[in-house]
Parts: sequence; C-alpha cells; structure tokens
Amino acid sequence: MSRFFFILMTIMIHFPFKPHFIKISLQTVAFMAVLSSCEDRIMSDNNNAAPYPTFEVEFESSWVKGTVVSRNTDSDISIKKIDDGGFGTQMYLISESETLNDKPDKSLRMSRGTTVTAETFPKTFGLSAICYNSTTEAADLSDFTANFACNTSVSATGDQWTASDKLSWPGSGRIRFMAYAPYATTDNGIVHTASGTHPAIDFTVNGDVASQTDLLTASTDLAGSGTPTVGLKFGHALAAITIRTGDAMLAGDITKATISGIHGSGRLTLSNGSWSVSDEPAASYSADIALRLYDTDDNKLNSSPGLNIAGGKDSEGKSDGLTFFMIPQELTSSAKLTLEFTDKLTNTKRTLTAKLGGKDKSWEAGKLYTYSVSSTGVVVTPIVEFAQNIADNTEFKFDSIVPFSGIIRNLKLTSYVRVTQEGAETKEVEAPIRILASTDEGKSWQEALWESDDITVADKKVLQPRVNTGSLILPAQPLFTELQAAKFPDRKFNTEMKDLSEQESANCYMIHRPGCYKFSTVYGNSMKNGTANKSAYTINRSAPNAEHGMKFYADHANNEITTPYIKRQAGPLKDAFVLWSDSPGLIDQVELDKNGDYISFRLSKHSIAQGNAVIALRNEEGDIVWSWHIWVTDYDWTSNRITTIGADKKTYIFPQSTLGYCDSHAAAAERKMKIKFEFDLSALKCGTISKEISRTQHGIIASLAGDNTYYQWGRKDPMVAGVYDKPDHLYYSNGMAGEFTMLNKRVFDYNTDFKFSRSERDNGMSLGEAIRYPHHFVLGTGDYRQHWHNPSGTTYLDSDGNMYNAWNSTSSFGGSAGSSNEKNSQPVTKTIYDPSPAGYHIAPANAFSGFVRPKPNSGDYANDWCYENNKIEWHSDSRCWTFHSNSDGTGDEVKLYATGMRDMNVLDIDKIPSELKGTTWAAYSMITYLCSSNLNSNKQTLIFYLDNRKSNDLSGGRSFGSCAGSNNSYGFTVWPIAD
Repeated sequence: MSRFFFILMTIMIHFPFKPHFIKISLQTVAFMAVLSSCEDRIMSDNNNAAPYPTFEVEFESSWVKGTVVSRNTDSDISIKKIDDGGFGTQMYLISESETLNDKPDKSLRMSRGTTVTAETFPKTFGLSAICYNSTTEAADLSDFTANFACNTSVSATGDQWTASDKLSWPGSGRIRFMAYAPYATTDNGIVHTASGTHPAIDFTVNGDVASQTDLLTASTDLAGSGTPTVGLKFGHALAAITIRTGDAMLAGDITKATISGIHGSGRLTLSNGSWSVSDEPAASYSADIALRLYDTDDNKLNSSPGLNIAGGKDSEGKSDGLTFFMIPQELTSSAKLTLEFTDKLTNTKRTLTAKLGGKDKSWEAGKLYTYSVSSTGVVVTPIVEFAQNIADNTEFKFDSIVPFSGIIRNLKLTSYVRVTQEGAETKEVEAPIRILASTDEGKSWQEALWESDDITVADKKVLQPRVNTGSLILPAQPLFTELQAAKFPDRKFNTEMKDLSEQESANCYMIHRPGCYKFSTVYGNSMKNGTANKSAYTINRSAPNAEHGMKFYADHANNEITTPYIKRQAGPLKDAFVLWSDSPGLIDQVELDKNGDYISFRLSKHSIAQGNAVIALRNEEGDIVWSWHIWVTDYDWTSNRITTIGADKKTYIFPQSTLGYCDSHAAAAERKMKIKFEFDLSALKCGTISKEISRTQHGIIASLAGDNTYYQWGRKDPMVAGVYDKPDHLYYSNGMAGEFTMLNKRVFDYNTDFKFSRSERDNGMSLGEAIRYPHHFVLGTGDYRQHWHNPSGTTYLDSDGNMYNAWNSTSSFGGSAGSSNEKNSQPVTKTIYDPSPAGYHIAPANAFSGFVRPKPNSGDYANDWCYENNKIEWHSDSRCWTFHSNSDGTGDEVKLYATGMRDMNVLDIDKIPSELKGTTWAAYSMITYLCSSNLNSNKQTLIFYLDNRKSNDLSGGRSFGSCAGSNNSYGFTVWPIAD
C-alpha cells in the first residue's frame, strides 16, 4: 500500500521562506557543534553536504477517515456478538483496523485531542541521536546512549527552525537520528529519558480524551560524513480508536463512550520503535458525547450507518476532538467498549458493552481501529483497487491527485464486493461497476469513461467484473476542454497505424490528430526514404585548413556510431516508455515491437492538447540509448512560413513558431472532486452499493507568453519549458536582475527513477552521458557553469578540438561572434544530434542577421542593434516582439514570444534560492535567446537575442542582436529553418 508523504520542512537556513507548488513547505533546521565520542576529521567531499545537519521533515499519513463505505482493501474486519443492552435483538460489534493512506486534511487547526495533520504539525519536536563507529547500519543500538544529541528541542521561530543545541557532522561512522513530536511537557504525558541513557519515551495517556496527544516519531540512520539533508519521516506512534454507527443501529441519543480494561502507560524505545507496557490493564477513558442519531422530523427507527460517535469528522468536515489515542498493546480479556444510549422509540436508557480483547487481539502503532455497532452481523464492503504501471511495470496505488486533463493512464482496476458475516466464510461477489465524478460536493454527478488499451474497443461507461486495464477519463478542468476544442476541433481517432519515419527519420515528430503512430528505432535523421543518410552521422570537414573538431558521432557509450540502426549499435533493446510529458496523459500505449525496429504509441481524442512528450528507448542493460521528442501541436509548419534574407545575402525560410511551442492561456484553480464507484447488485436483487473517495484536481497555471522546450547547444534532447503567470514577477529571491521570474512547467507521466532534474555532477557530461540522461539538464560550476560538455575519457574529439560539428557534420570552422563572417553562413548538414523535425535543421547564425544586425564583439548587449528600417516592437499585453523578416522593413511579419530560458546556474551557488537547490530552473521571463548551429568556442555559441532586462520595469528595454556569443550551458529556444 502506497503512502502519501507531505514535505513539512525544506527551506535551508539563511534564506527567506517561500511556499512552493506541490510541497507543504515550512522550514529547515540547521545545527552546528562538536562531537567527542566519534572520530572527528575535516570534511572534504561530502556530496554537497553542509558542515552541520539540515533536516527535511515529512509527515507520513493522516488518521482522518471517511465513512464506513471508505474501507480500504487491506482493512481487517471482525464481527462479534455483544450484549443486546435490552434491545431484544442480537447486536454485533464490527471491528476494523487498517493503516491509512489518506492525504492529510489541510483544513484542521492544531488542538489537543485532535488528530495531527500536515497543517497542525507541532511547533516543537524533540531530537536525540546516537553516533557509532560502523560503515553499515546497526541492527541493535540498545547498548548505546544518546551521545550525539539528547532530547534537543527544535522549535519554529517565524520562518525558520532553531535548536537548543548545536551539532556538526563527525566526518565518519554513522548517526541514528531519532525524533518525536510534540516536545515533552508536563501536560502532554511525554517524558524523555535522562542523558547518559538509551533514548526512550515514557508516555502516559491523558485521562481527558479531548486532551490526548497524537504522538509522532521518526528515525533515520546515515553516514557520519554528512548528507545534503537528513530526512525525518514522521509517523504515528500510537493506535487511534474511533467509534461509529453500523447498519441498522437503532435511532437515539449517544451520551457516553468508554474504553476500559487497558494499559494506559508505556515506554517507547526510539531506536527501534518498540513499545513495552508498564502498568496493569486497568485504565479507563470516557468521552462525554451529545450525539443525536436522527433528525427531529425523521420517522426512521434506524440511524444511518457510518455516523461518527467518537473520533473523525462531523458533517462540516471538522474534527470532533474525541479520537482515543492509545498505547499499542495486546488486548486482554478485560478490554471492553461501553456505550450509554437512549433509544428514540421508547426513550429508554440502555448500556451496550462489547469485549475488545481476547486471543490475537491487539492495537498496533500507526493503525486506526474503528468500532461500530450493528444489528445485522453482516458487513458488505465494496472493494476498488488501482494499480498504475509506468516503466518496468512498477505498481503503485492510484494517486490522490487528478490531473487537470482528467486522464489517468495505464491503470489496472480490480473491483468486487466483499461480504463478511459473523460465523461464516468471507465471500467475494463480482458485479458491474460505474464510475461517476462530482465537482460540486456531490450535488450532481457525471459519468466517467473507461478508455480500453484495445483501440478497437469503444469507450465504456459500465465496466464488467473483475479486472479492467486502460485509462480512466474523469472530467477535465473546463479550461482544458475549451482549449482542446479551440485548437483541435476535429478529434476523430484514426486507428490506422501511421509511420512517422517513413520518408525521413528525425529526433522530433510533430503530431496534429488523434491516432496510432510509430517510428523506426534509428538515430535521429539517419534514414531518408528507406536509405541510410550517412551524412547525418559521418564527419566530413572539406576545407583544407579546417579547425580541429569532432572525429565521429558518439552513441550512449561514447562509441562511434557506424549504422543508423540502434539495435545493431547499442545491443539488444529492452523497452520504450514515456520519459515525461507536459500535458497529463498526452500519449500512451508506448511499445517497442518484438524485433526492436519500431516504437508505437497512441494519441487519444481525450488527451490531445498542445504539449510535448519524450519517449526513451532502453537496452537490455537498462541504459537509455536514445530518445525522441513528440510535439503535439496545431501549428502547421508547411504553411505561413517566414522568408528572410540575411546579411550574407542568402535566403532562409523559418516556420511560423519556435520548436515545442504551446500557446498562452489563462489559469484554472485546483478543485475538489468526489469519485464514486457504484456496484450494480441488481442481478442478486440487492440494488446498488457504492464507494466514494475524495481527490484534488490539479489547477492550471496561467502562461502569459506561452512556452517552448529548451535545448542545450549540441544536444538533441528537449528540456522542460518554463512559464510565468505574472509579468516581471520575482518568484524566488536572490539572483541577477530578473533572473528568477519564471516557474518550471509542470510535468507528468514520469517514473520517479527518471524524474526531470539537474545533472548529478557539477563538472559536465560527455556526449554519451547526455544521451543516457535525456532527462537531466547539465548544471555545472566553475567552467562547467558556462559549458556543459566534458569529453574527459572519450575519443570522439580531435586533439585540442571542440564539438562544433555537433549540429553540422560538414562544418570546417567554428563561428565568428560579432559579424556576418562567412563562417556563420557555412551550409548546415543536419546531424543525428539535431532536435528539429524532418524537413528542418538548426539555422546558421547569419540566418538571423536579416532580422537584426550582428552585435559587435565590442558592443554592449544592452544596445539596440536593430536596423533603422526594421525596428523591433514590444507588446506587453501579449508578451511578444514583432518585426519584419528583412532588414529594410519588408517581408513577412515576425512574432516571437518572451519564453525565457533554462538557467545555466548561479555564479555563487550559495545564492541559489533554497526552493531551487538541487534542481534546474527556468529563468528570465523578459528574454528569448535563439541558438544557431555555430559554436564560437568551447563555451560560446552564437545566438539571436531579444532581451528586455535593462529596462526599469523589465518589460520595455531594447536589447537586440544577432551573431552574439553566449554560454552554451543555457537552455535555449530553437527556431530551425527549412532544408
């Protein structure tokens, strides 16, 4: 069973706090001190760790549970007869236990006697730690004392956490960190053992149920050399008890609930999480209740099932503060539950007593136990199990977030009804199921669809038992539906397989309609009309005085590529999968054929939208050996093209948009969604039974300028776009002027092992590594901050040569910054590293020189290098620049949007905003940098730039130029030209 973790504390000390997207971010804690009991040495290479521990705290799960029909698959249900209390009919106690995976409810505020949620995490927690000499984690530390930290209090102060003691990494050995929350006080029943002893907690349950403490603990064991963060995953250390009405419970008033005959004190050993009880099972805890189980004008004799008697939420979603938090223990025969009740029919006071203990009966830490009283002795539980498969058929539970498209891909749905009866064998009944969704708190319901993996099968509204595979189509955000209808009015699905590579292969394929597609597993543009296009993967520098450059094009292992066919070059192929997409569920059914010759995929009529996806191909060793960009767009690059005459007097033809571009759009707020699974039991003459779950549907962040994929010079791999919903807005502090004015576009459909991120090292990548890690943006320090490429240990470069042939196999020279030199007009022979779709290639630098003059090497970037008759105009409302395609102001109108770039890193890494540490980020919402095929030096590529940073408001500056040098570690916009 998966668990949902919520980040409570991620901001490094010294940096101001800012909340960030999907994390519930609070703060981090930093400690500094000296340890005497472990070896003390100077820190050297410690994986970017600070000299002191910084803590990242996660909260594991919530106690808060829904109604009886929200039972989970792994609920443990037992049914026992109980005293009838004078009812004259047999009554039953229904006992359920489970470990919850519910998402913590943000709406509750912290109060004692109330379950802890992510929002109500205690303001102070205690920390103890043991340092011991070992290279591996010890199984038993019971002989050790708290020698590194002993009951150190860690408290929130404003936007930071501070500690009462200070610690520093010892440099060797291991440290077991143990934490508990809330911090020990005389009121909460928590007592930490004294220094010089093994760390443990003596805990006594508060006699007032409304004041009982929800005790949390966390433990992690790490190397003493240090880590960037110490992860503490807090979970519940007690057992939680709630009481509810069951089926056919007589209507009336509940006045008191009592749990008695149990242990009320115990000791928790923090190093291993074990409990021991320290008293006789004679404790008793009562909750006074004023609960009417019927409406005044209700004529029914029985109450509704699933009403909370003690513990849980009321009808308004607020906690009643009456959850019993108990010591984990074996339940003896003296353990019992007593309810005091006055029935509506006769107004008679009654007492119901049920035994809780007996053989194999216990309360375990971290589990919720629900007791309900019923007169039927039968529990009918609708079971719905979701598993989702991405790469490697990895299974995990149905996520708690519904994408804004409403599409949840690659699902396996198992559904049935479980019938449990006292004294009888549990049975499972299969029944058809409908799935419905509501976005107005259940006032109205809309049927969901099930899209089969079999393209010949129509969408279904009713699923037959028991297992179904496919995609769940829930209601999309209305904005998504509106954009889909506007951009793709004809969404008829074409079942005939279309070969995208039939005429020419490429690293990017443009898709315009729903359907089934495939492409050949060859390198980039290495095949044309069924014949090997050797010029795409063969270096051919013809000039007699050619500069030293590349000797060959490298594969994923930095070996020379000698064939178009990846399976021949990279060995047996294993599989293909979606690496990421920026529109949820955009493509699916990605599959490598059994011969390893083609990869196929589906673009559904439900998912089609402007968006980008990357498909990765792996060999049997598990290495990514190549990847392809799938760009779903309504832009037609065969029409409305732009013709320009450069300063070199040559003609160049550009398409109507940049590569990977998605239009600007408005915002949509996230919203709540109820999902109902309705089982049809009419064949058994039992009507229907349903199960409801509540989820949150992603909102859509506005994109003022639209967005496009970014590219590091010489790489084929699209990097995730950036977006911004506010003009000239700093989303994060620090940085250069206007730097942190963008957000990363949200990505979906990725396996966590291949999450889009920054490179693991700070010293660049080889070409082979870049191929193996198409989901890594190379972010370096020092020289590698400016130039991502590191050929160390490879042989694909000439001696003292550079990689200027990466995007032009026949280039004999690098570019020449600051002029329209003929080097910047060298004809481009498209290579297998070119990210452009078929029919297009990366433009030489002079292709842009007809728009704006080359920026002289001695000239200032801040200057306006526009031609006198072709001024570039800025439109703040649409965040774009317009000009004409020729230097004299004639030709086609050109419109380019301010889509920013992916940053190459910050010069002083200590100034990286804490929210962005360890990540890659989009930056500079007021610029567009378009790269060319020319590499000027090891660190500089030639670009066409439009830059508004120098203006006072970041929106009206005039800084334009072509053939200008820029560091190739940036993620640039690509605007290719026609072949």
